[in-house]
Amino acid sequence: MNRLNVKVQSMDACDGLTFFSFSKGTDFLHSIVIDGKEKNMGLKHGDSVILCFKESEVFLAKDFMGNISVCNQLKATVKNIEQGHLFSKIRLDYQGEEIIALIISAALKPMNLKINDSVYCMVKANEIAIIREQGKDD
Repeated sequence: MNRLNVKVQSMDACDGLTFFSFSKGTDFLHSIVIDGKEKNMGLKHGDSVILCFKESEVFLAKDFMGNISVCNQLKATVKNIEQGHLFSKIRLDYQGEEIIALIISAALKPMNLKINDSVYCMVKANEIAIIREQGKDD
């Protein structure tokens, strides 16, 4: 499971959903959550949280140009490639934190990825979970 330390920037609730925006350095990340018992999860601007998402939910793009509907587009550097028969594990450095992408090996070859290549790793907002560590920002 990928984990990124971020700060809450804003929340916008409507129709039983909450759209969260977070900051990591100068980048912004987003998550959409179905409201439970407590609207906005008790979070406020500036709170520290951890965003979690599966390795299999990370999309990679090399030489990316144009528009895409995935709002979480993070520029990262390839640190390691473990090529397997069916799946390959790509380890990325994103602002000093590791993100792992698990992609189909057949998709790896045409990308011609190499160590230290710059890529965009993308994660859909609905695939990101928010964890608030107990005792933080209370």
